[in-house]
Amino acid sequence: MPATTPTTTTRETVIGIWARVWDLAPAAVANQVPGAPQLEALCAHTGSALRLGARALQAKARYRPGDPFPLDAWLAETEQKAAETRGLRATDDRKARAHAAGVVQNRSADALRRVEGFPAWVVEDALERLAERLATAEVEELRLRRRAPRYRRDPALAHSGAVHVAADDTEVAIVAVLSQTAPRWTYSSTPDGRMFTHARHGYSAEGDRSYVDGLSDVVDTVSDVIARHRGGLGGRVYITQRHVECADCELVIAWVGASAGTRRTAVGTCSAVADRLSRPGRVVRR
Repeated sequence: MPATTPTTTTRETVIGIWARVWDLAPAAVANQVPGAPQLEALCAHTGSALRLGARALQAKARYRPGDPFPLDAWLAETEQKAAETRGLRATDDRKARAHAAGVVQNRSADALRRVEGFPAWVVEDALERLAERLATAEVEELRLRRRAPRYRRDPALAHSGAVHVAADDTEVAIVAVLSQTAPRWTYSSTPDGRMFTHARHGYSAEGDRSYVDGLSDVVDTVSDVIARHRGGLGGRVYITQRHVECADCELVIAWVGASAGTRRTAVGTCSAVADRLSRPGRVVRR
């Protein structure tokens, strides 16, 4: 066990896990190991690893209720399970970063027409930020974790349906780089909030999607905006340097940056969603 591993589990929890796996009374288990030094090592592991280790012993018939408490064997099995879990997570991490890096590489290769009008230093800064995020973003469920929404103020306090998304020129350029369309940058959200780019209008099959979660403050914030506007059904939007437009109701659902334009903004749930859901047999897909 690495010396730098922080304590994550209390002694009571460790004893409780063993008691539940073997259907024993926690007090009886505690009486067997009142001051065992191995408990400190076991406390450095997560509850998941401890349960896996105990069940591994159970499967191997290495312990029967009434036997001396097998702390050394449990610790060995727990450390093995923890190492296996770290290996799986490392593999998932590499896969997620490799996929995201492939998307960034493909989008960067043909980004010139989409970043037209941006100063060269802004585009360079955008590519540097993307490279940094590829290296440092946290990974969950085989994808980069979405970045925290960045609003200029709490959307719950907005007087209209169009919130303001905080963004500097570099963040806006990142949206352009990652997109596959211009001059409006087309993005879609799945019902669970995953954001992807695509070149076609209408529904995009899974194989045609390039997921871009965790790479853009603006795009990940727009995911949150879409969820609010479309009642959690996902949907397609067009992002420009100034606003975000719902592709269905064609209303502005967010302003990009501090300034608001004069276009009509959405209030409440997208009218197109309500219309589609009212038709028998209709399924909304994005």
